[in-house]
Amino acid sequence: MQTKQYLVPLALLGLVVLRPVSLSATPRPDPLGRMYQQADIPIKGRITDEGGLGLAGVTVSIKGTTRGTTTNANGEYTLNAPETATLIYSFVGYASQEIAVGNRSTIDVQLLPDTRTLNEVQVVSVGYGEQKRRDVTGAIGSVDIRTIQNVPIQTADQALQGRIAGVDVQSNSGVPGNGVKVNVRGTGTINNSDPLYVIDGFYPGSINNINPNDIASIDVLKDASATAIYGVLGANGVVIVTTKRAKAGKPTITLDSYYGSQSAIKFLPLLGTRDFATVSNNAKDNGTADNNSSAWLSGRPGNILQVGSERVPSLANLDNLPLYDAYDSTRRGQRIDTDWQRAVYRAAPLRNINLTVAGGSENARILASVGYLKQDGIVQGSDFERISARINGDVTYKRLKIGSTIYFAQENRLQNIGGTSGTTASITKASPALAIYNLNPKYTLGFNGNERSRDGQDAGNPLRDLIINDNRNLAYTGYGTAFLEYEFIPGLKYRLNTGVNLYLGTTTNYNPVYYSSSYDFRAPGQNSLYQNDYRSVGWLVENTVSYEKRIDKHYFTVLGGYVARSENRTYFEAQKLGFPDGDRIRVADAGGTVTLYNGNNGQTRQVGLLGRINYEYNDRYLLTVNVRRDGSSRFARDYRYGVFPSASLGWRVSEEPFMKNRIPALSELKLRAGWGQIGNQNIGDYRYQQTININARYLFGQNYVSGGGTVSDAATANLKWETTAQTNVGLDFGFFSNRLSGSIDLYDKVTSDILLQAPIEASTGIDGRPTLNVGRVKNQGLELAAQYQQNSGGIDWSLGGNISFVNNRVLSLNLNGDQTAFLPGGADNSNSNRFLTRAAVGQPVGVFYGLVVDRIIQNNSDLYYANAADGNSASTYGGGLRPGDIKYKDLNGDGIINDADQTVIGSPIPKFTYGFYGRAGYRGFDVQVQFNGVYGSQIYNAARYWTEGMQRNFNYDANTLNRWVSETNPGNGKVPRANSNDANNGQVSNRYIEDGSFLRLRNLTVGYNFPAAIRSKLGNMSNLRVYATATNLLTFTHYTGYDPEIGSGYRQDPNAGDPSYGSNLNRNIDNANYPVARSFLAGIQLAF
Repeated sequence: MQTKQYLVPLALLGLVVLRPVSLSATPRPDPLGRMYQQADIPIKGRITDEGGLGLAGVTVSIKGTTRGTTTNANGEYTLNAPETATLIYSFVGYASQEIAVGNRSTIDVQLLPDTRTLNEVQVVSVGYGEQKRRDVTGAIGSVDIRTIQNVPIQTADQALQGRIAGVDVQSNSGVPGNGVKVNVRGTGTINNSDPLYVIDGFYPGSINNINPNDIASIDVLKDASATAIYGVLGANGVVIVTTKRAKAGKPTITLDSYYGSQSAIKFLPLLGTRDFATVSNNAKDNGTADNNSSAWLSGRPGNILQVGSERVPSLANLDNLPLYDAYDSTRRGQRIDTDWQRAVYRAAPLRNINLTVAGGSENARILASVGYLKQDGIVQGSDFERISARINGDVTYKRLKIGSTIYFAQENRLQNIGGTSGTTASITKASPALAIYNLNPKYTLGFNGNERSRDGQDAGNPLRDLIINDNRNLAYTGYGTAFLEYEFIPGLKYRLNTGVNLYLGTTTNYNPVYYSSSYDFRAPGQNSLYQNDYRSVGWLVENTVSYEKRIDKHYFTVLGGYVARSENRTYFEAQKLGFPDGDRIRVADAGGTVTLYNGNNGQTRQVGLLGRINYEYNDRYLLTVNVRRDGSSRFARDYRYGVFPSASLGWRVSEEPFMKNRIPALSELKLRAGWGQIGNQNIGDYRYQQTININARYLFGQNYVSGGGTVSDAATANLKWETTAQTNVGLDFGFFSNRLSGSIDLYDKVTSDILLQAPIEASTGIDGRPTLNVGRVKNQGLELAAQYQQNSGGIDWSLGGNISFVNNRVLSLNLNGDQTAFLPGGADNSNSNRFLTRAAVGQPVGVFYGLVVDRIIQNNSDLYYANAADGNSASTYGGGLRPGDIKYKDLNGDGIINDADQTVIGSPIPKFTYGFYGRAGYRGFDVQVQFNGVYGSQIYNAARYWTEGMQRNFNYDANTLNRWVSETNPGNGKVPRANSNDANNGQVSNRYIEDGSFLRLRNLTVGYNFPAAIRSKLGNMSNLRVYATATNLLTFTHYTGYDPEIGSGYRQDPNAGDPSYGSNLNRNIDNANYPVARSFLAGIQLAF
């Protein structure tokens, strides 16, 4: 019943869409309306350029109406219009033409290049309205929609990758359905720095569940002068997405479908059984020898063991390695040599279909679309499925405009992988000497497992966990928006924008009974069912009034408004053990012991006043002023409200008389400068209040549950806004009628009073992390973007690219009054109390911090020299050093290697990011290519701690074959000796730091548009295109892990002591994260 009540607002909004249908059936009594009562005649023709070659994408519309069409790849079009109509032919970069229909049924037109700038007709979203590109004074980037409309992508945020300067987009992982990490103009805060996403005027929180096929345009507001209109929500940039809406004209039906296969880009060079056994035995023998030496020196000779006695029994003899037993009749007697990567990774299908129907008259239009995406993961046990539907409608009646949109999506995820680095990390650790299956009847579910007394392996059977467990997430996302706009007098408009959104998410994890060995099993009664329910309902109301007026050479617009929004969230989780055998009854009532139950709810409310003035004089001088006053329930009463102003100027130098004809090729030159201040409330609810954490525990040996509570958050009533001030100076240029255009921007961005959950000593009596205003972060950057487009010689082509430089550093930190303190983060996957990153004054956010490797100690003489040079440096983390161990640098010169010798060893923030693309069309053929990359970032390859550790009973990689073995076999000088008792060689150090730079061929698409002569034989089609696409086809990098595109994929459990959970302190930590896939797709597009 609760679900139904949430759907009521969406259903009511739907009436706005249904109402236009009846309005459209009533003929308009004015002369324009009577024209449509005349009979339409079919018109066809071909649009060519000055060279006589067809122009694709030319808009052909009926003057005075919103009816129209576009030309296909050959420049052909068809349209129904009255004989009295006038047709307008328009195309970017060409002069428009108007032609009366008369009694003609065929109208061919030749368009000539336009000497005006292209930016005169380009329109961008600026927040609460639109503006011509040439009039924009802030830093706003736009995605060339032509570069994505014919390219298959699975999530909408992938459309941003490499396409806009200053927007760094990295995949968090290759998990199906996962989104990307987006940073606009650097890492502005230690907290989550995701931008605000606005879809058709509504704030859904994310654009991942939007069908990419529904997108009409994407604009990104980057500087404070542009984002200040969004106040507290715009600190990290604003991504504005506008979805497709219907145009007047005959009904159109479009279908886009593709199918393909995905695969892993690379495998790690892990060892086979014989090499694994060799390294394992070497590690065990060295460990035994070290223990013997320590025992002898400490006067305990009775503890001396024979070298070789501690080897893993199944690996101890290279001539007697494990064989398949009699239960495996096909491989009986063969050596077990399991390649776990090839067993777990797979070729995974990917399929998608989108159907859109649109149509209407000039006073009422409607569009409906449905989409289906099924993406199987390249790792077994990971799948994603999305079903989406959207309907929108618009009504125009005299001075009144009404419209609404309803969107719904169901997403179903199978996620047995255990996060971004669960199973994929386990694959690298699993022993090649362990068979995947065991057909012995006592092995429940048929999967093999390690016997500790025989195999000694710490890692289990990763494929089994992927297959037998059933961990799913089912989410329903919906939102509905409606707007009403009324023009009282010319130029004076009132607009009401409302919306509601709903999210219902359920996660269920079922772990069944199994038996794989006497060590690796889940006993009857221990099978478990976990369920997590999360619900969110929000609403938004915006009232704005705008007025625009031109008086001689003066033109101005004024906007004022009021905004209110609210979001309510409910969360509950529970877990039970002991379900009936057979695993068929998976409801909570069937379980026995309750092992977990938690629940909570929260509410966020926000109100705001906004205002904007745009002024233009003589088409040369531009001024924009914004102000926003916001109030947020996330702060105490005295700090609840904030005022966020901005101002920007523009000078269109190319319009000055002294510039006219001075540079004939110059079509546009505009200077921009702006400043603004914006806030951030990106923290949890009630952080300014003292909260109590209620825990049920067994206390003092009692046999019943006792209730207890601890203070989880200290009261911080003076908690205030995180504030970002940004200055931007830019230049827009265009040459050759803006066929060559671009921009250059310099910015300085300082974030103050950063909101952060800071660590605090448990002795204070607080077991949580109170939220404080702790410091300042600065970003300075340079952005360059340019594109060239041409249509000549029968080829319509364009090239574009961008590059962004950023310098990031922490200016100050104040943790518990200590100005010299640092904030640790990125808990090590081998030890949750050992951190990999930190935020420290003078350094970029999230720098890697650790020891610096000096060398591998080669022999006893080298060891003696090291002791003589550094005093007591042989006494380190792991006790006495021996030949083959790593010698770290004693940076403070105190003769001891310890935490005081740690330093900055790398940064995850790249020196620059870049992207470039190309597009071309010729006689129906089209090709698109896109590259993107980063340069100068480092990755902490935490997976190598295991694969090169040679300590635990995990598998190793091929680098260990180049380890130090002896003085006569010193290896490559980079990999230390194998040692099962090592506590020195695996310290956090620059040994695991690698260059994260890469250049990736993100997309290559080739298509063919069939001409009208062929389409007419297949049906009444206005478009027929087939295409093939390859994604992630090539990657150029020196990184040795699965994938250099890490993003912020590694996230430690928030309950494991990592204060950086979910923050920018987790970037570029690779624990064998789930890699992005390479895919090959084939598709078809139809239109009627």
